[in-house]
Amino acid sequence: MVGHWAGLTPEDFGYWAAIAIHDMSSVAGAAARYAPETLAIAVPVKLARALWILPLVAIAAMVVRRETRVKIPWFVGWFLVASAVATFLPAGEPAWGMLTAIARRGLTVTLFLIEPGFRGRHCGR
Repeated sequence: MVGHWAGLTPEDFGYWAAIAIHDMSSVAGAAARYAPETLAIAVPVKLARALWILPLVAIAAMVVRRETRVKIPWFVGWFLVASAVATFLPAGEPAWGMLTAIARRGLTVTLFLIEPGFRGRHCGR
């Protein structure tokens, strides 16, 4: 609605959506609804913007904390390893799908187990 009200072209709306909308799926949804060609602009721009966050934050951390060593969470390294393995070993695709399903179930169980404690502390119990 905002894009039509402002008279944005599909290309302009694609750039605007990629910059203004936080969630990637919301960017894709808004762009697809606006015009078919908008999606081809909004998604790559949003992805490029999101990919720059990691190096910028790492550089900022090094600048701010010159006297201490920057600690990178271990899951970031494992995520990069898993991404590289899945990319360069496409023959393992059936196994990757199974591992993804296991990981999703594990995350669901973890969130389920965390929730009761969280609710008890913050809801007056």
